Amino acid sequence: MFLLSFIRNRIIKNRLKKNLAKYQSLLSDPRTYNGMLLKVKDMLSEIFGYEQKEIISGNSIQFFDIAVKINKKFIYMIKCLPIDVNLNNIWTSYRPSSQEIEYSFIKKVNWIIFTNGIEWQIFAASFKKTGYKIEFLASFNILSMSYMNKKDIELLTLIAKEGVKSSFHKKMLHQHHHFWRVEELNEFRKEHPVATVFVPLQF
Repeated sequence: MFLLSFIRNRIIKNRLKKNLAKYQSLLSDPRTYNGMLLKVKDMLSEIFGYEQKEIISGNSIQFFDIAVKINKKFIYMIKCLPIDVNLNNIWTSYRPSSQEIEYSFIKKVNWIIFTNGIEWQIFAASFKKTGYKIEFLASFNILSMSYMNKKDIELLTLIAKEGVKSSFHKKMLHQHHHFWRVEELNEFRKEHPVATVFVPLQF
């Protein structure tokens, strides 16, 4: 297990060493702020290790801007926001429509990412016919990342293809879904954990 983790982190580190500085320079220059959707797609390839065919955008994915799909399975749904949008606490104001809930339920969406190119926020998500839950997992600022920092590499593992292909994500989702079941056993509370949103739907 340690060897596999070491190899995974080494691959991610080498990719960061090769490509990170380029995107840090691009994202620091206001002249390059246009076309953020394309930049995020390029980052998914050159920083996070996905093949172009695994990065999907356009009319085939409703309600989201980008999807990452491996072997016909949706891994992430991404909402790409303008670079000048402050992502602080954006998840608290995220209220998907009933159509978006149904779409996410059918597509078995388990992970949602909000990004403006610089800030990346990662959430575990559960969509049911009775409601939805979004739990904050982690965030990072691409401008402050370093390929020499072990913690930065571990953060990127949440999104990188090498992390997705490991058992890491399955453990994270298991913990998230277990927490959901525990919540359902309790009476509906007026106050929810800070990092959790639960909204019962009205159809």
